[in-house]
Amino acid sequence: MIQNDSVLDDLKNDWKGIDKLLSIVKGTSYVLPSGDIFQENEKWQSYNIPFLLSYVVLDNVLSAFHGQGNFTCKEKRTLNNLMEASRPHIPWRNFDTINKGRLARNELAHEAVLLSKEECIRFIEAIRLELVGWSIL
Repeated sequence: MIQNDSVLDDLKNDWKGIDKLLSIVKGTSYVLPSGDIFQENEKWQSYNIPFLLSYVVLDNVLSAFHGQGNFTCKEKRTLNNLMEASRPHIPWRNFDTINKGRLARNELAHEAVLLSKEECIRFIEAIRLELVGWSIL
């Protein structure tokens, strides 16, 4: 759906950065002789960084759609306004989940309210599915 190949490449590269961060925060797993799994370097709080960045990518994607005329946004171009303006024009798979994540992102960014690892992954994967559906990834 993104018509400009250069913009599309930039968006894909931005998402590759999120994938790389996720692989870093996951750390390395070892199976101990007892059969237990030891996870090295995984800090659940670290998942909040790629979570935040996934919403930056979403904002950039919606801004690109807006810029090429897929929809208009009469309000100030915040992520919320872009999401709402795009809703009737772009096929969203799970708008409500992503919008809940946007609210959680605001709490993290403005009030330092951390999300759990599971919440971060759920919202990141919801955005990933949208990007796949929109032929970004």
